[in-house]
Amino acid sequence: MHKKGTLLYCFSPPVMLVTFVIEITLALYTLWRYKMNTIARLAALMLLFLAIFQVSEYMLCGGLGFTGVDWIRFGYVSITVLPPLGLHMAVILAGKKRFNWLVLTSYISAAVFIYFFVFVTKSLNGKDCMPNYAVFHVDHKLTDFYGLYYYGWLIVSSALGLYWAQNSKYRRNLLGLVAGYGVFIIPSALVVILNPYTTQAIPSVMCGFAVLMAISLVVFVLPGAGVHRKVGVIHKESSKK
Repeated sequence: MHKKGTLLYCFSPPVMLVTFVIEITLALYTLWRYKMNTIARLAALMLLFLAIFQVSEYMLCGGLGFTGVDWIRFGYVSITVLPPLGLHMAVILAGKKRFNWLVLTSYISAAVFIYFFVFVTKSLNGKDCMPNYAVFHVDHKLTDFYGLYYYGWLIVSSALGLYWAQNSKYRRNLLGLVAGYGVFIIPSALVVILNPYTTQAIPSVMCGFAVLMAISLVVFVLPGAGVHRKVGVIHKESSKK
């Protein structure tokens, strides 16, 4: 507390709520504005899962009949599916085969981690309610593999997005997706480099910046790639291998 009021930290509970409102509003806007083709569905799911994480983070110390660890599980499940969804979106925008081996592998790897987070009790075993971010206690062995999983798929999606954008009719949309990844990966990495103590809080830090990616999805990725309910802009999904 400050003499003149509560200090508003970058990832404080008020900011978590504001971030949730932004992300859920963007998800609802997507559902209202676009017909549910593959791109719109993937974008809506990404926005929804980002919003779920913010709620989970806000409720970290328990509430609504769930314990803090329960909310951590909700949060981790929601962010675990984000990398496969982003890769899937990049594949569709690039006009590649809808469900190729790379996308399938990403979903399978996500399912493995979700299994651990949901059914293995010791995988998530505590939390700290910090004033400016949340710290999640994850099994140390699992943390290393999860970091490789998460950053690995984000880097793969970004690299492929840049490569595919060269010859794609949806070049602007692919670059928008890559830029969306960049605006929350790079600041998050800088935070950890400048203050290594925040490593345990990296999910909270990343999803604090992820609101920028949510905005990027709606502003740069969906226009021209989604099917407007009223305007009728058509996106034809290619099955080209």
